[in-house]
Amino acid sequence: MTDSLSNFRIGLSSYTTPAHIARATLEASAYHTRAILESMQLDAKHQAEAKGMKVDGGMTNGDAAMQILADIVGMDILRPKMRE
Repeated sequence: MTDSLSNFRIGLSSYTTPAHIARATLEASAYHTRAILESMQLDAKHQAEAKGMKVDGGMTNGDAAMQILADIVGMDILRPKMRE
């Protein structure tokens, strides 16, 4: 057995498709963003609740990615009119 695992997946079956893995990747990114936002809110000196989040970059072109992000962080996602 190797001393380190570079790739470890739990819950895969013969029914798992590339689409499942792609969605899991998007969800993981969104949960990571939510964890950062929650940490920032705990560290903030004044507790103002954000109602929306401005986003940019290539991932913003994906409607599904932005909907998953909105659902997980629980706020409106504001994309720029001119995207990459």
